[in-house]
Amino acid sequence: MQLDRFPAYVLSIVAFGFLVGCAARGAPELVQTGAGDDQALIPGCKNVAWNYRVESFTEGSYLTTWDSALLEGAQEGIRRPLDDSKGTAGAAVLSRLRDQQPGRVAAVNRLHQSPAASWGVRTNTLGKIPEPFCRRFSHKREVVALAARDVLSGLKGYRLLMNNVKWGVFETSYVERRVGKLRWRDRFVIYVDPGSSDSSEVRIFRDIYIDRSGSMFNQGVSVGRNEAYILTKMDDLLRRRP
Repeated sequence: MQLDRFPAYVLSIVAFGFLVGCAARGAPELVQTGAGDDQALIPGCKNVAWNYRVESFTEGSYLTTWDSALLEGAQEGIRRPLDDSKGTAGAAVLSRLRDQQPGRVAAVNRLHQSPAASWGVRTNTLGKIPEPFCRRFSHKREVVALAARDVLSGLKGYRLLMNNVKWGVFETSYVERRVGKLRWRDRFVIYVDPGSSDSSEVRIFRDIYIDRSGSMFNQGVSVGRNEAYILTKMDDLLRRRP
């Protein structure tokens, strides 16, 4: 891949990212191994540490990974998807969710689609579904699903477009935010599934599109901070249950 195809701002951002380290600012603590039913890893996920907390929801930053800027530049410079969505980690997770839970088909399909048609502005997609951020809770699915619904309902600006406790699927509208001339639109999709020993598995997908040029949105890769905030608030609600 030739560097001269990328806008200068992209190369500057990526270079700065390598100077300060590979972990993007705001990235949650992830775990690679688990112990016990309530801490067992969820496959195909970025597993957030069970005791990691984020106390506030960030609105003033688009919260994408350092290499996301490179991917965005590739989309805008090459004008085509980077790779086939089939076989990527996030796509494999969605395929299992769709096959096992027929009531989720519409929400799963929308994660594979570009919002360009409804936005009426040029929108480039990565051509892949990033891994969701996940956590296991030691509560039954129905209880955890209610906590997911309540947390999403309380997020400023987002509307719940899909709210199905039975199927454990929740989908918000996109919200647009700005910093100077830069703007971004993001939304959340949460799936809650039963785990072993009355535990539940929570998977959070965040769709994020960034417009740096004022003429098109490019899909980015979320760093996971606001997903970790949602998991923190869910844990707080569950701990307060009698």
